Amino acid sequence: AGAAHELGTPLATIAVLARELELDHAGDPALAADLATLRTQVEHCKHAISALLAAAGRARAEEAGAQALDVWLDALLARWRTLRPAVPVHLTLPGRAPLPQILIDETLGQSLLSLLNNAADASPAGIGLSADWDAAGLRLAVLDDGPGLPPEAGRPHWTRKPHGRGLGIFLARAAIERLGGELRHTARPEGGTCAEIRLPSAALAVDPA
Repeated sequence: AGAAHELGTPLATIAVLARELELDHAGDPALAADLATLRTQVEHCKHAISALLAAAGRARAEEAGAQALDVWLDALLARWRTLRPAVPVHLTLPGRAPLPQILIDETLGQSLLSLLNNAADASPAGIGLSADWDAAGLRLAVLDDGPGLPPEAGRPHWTRKPHGRGLGIFLARAAIERLGGELRHTARPEGGTCAEIRLPSAALAVDPA
């Protein structure tokens, strides 16, 4: 939490300076585009810091409270698309109306972003995200058309990425289990992988209505 707090000030400074440079060099489209990307990446860093603070029990006040599932997912995907604009993602909500209200948990959002990134790396032509719910709880599934995952996937420091640390799945599983849920990866019959998050209704105050 202390490290996250210390990072807040320099990130805010970078964001302000990037915006000022955008205005000063508005006539240079290439530079303006690079500066806009820089500000987007700074925003992603800020969200990561929010996740650290939430994990330490110091989530920002504006992140507290409940939100409709579709609103939360739309905001999360909008955030993800700024980082991976070249990878299409298709959202399906097959559950019955009305959509449930969920208690916002930043670590769950960060875990889902990590799974979306993994799916995009394996399936750059496009991925899927589905959400279903009932009285027992909430199910989120991230779908890709990639080569699949070996049994050792999810172990600390295992990775197929050249510059990866091998902690994404491991940390996502830890965060989800902290909420009383589970994360499992299964092979899809048509090829690819399904990363499935299951959460009990009590863990996120899901109201199936």
